[in-house]
Amino acid sequence: MIFGNLGLPELVVLTVLLAVWIALLVWVYRDASRRGMNGALWVVVVFFLHLIGLVIYLVVRGSRTRS
Repeated sequence: MIFGNLGLPELVVLTVLLAVWIALLVWVYRDASRRGMNGALWVVVVFFLHLIGLVIYLVVRGSRTRS
């Protein structure tokens, strides 16, 4: 069992971190789509590159808005 040695506090922290991660990916998709960018592509970039991917997205998106 993968989580066999974890107690309740650790599982709560992991659950919260997972929820934040999923919410961040949803935000990236919606924000990129709203700005006329490929939301699915940016979700993949952020998913695989984690914090570095998020920083890249935030730099590339700048103040770009849909024209």
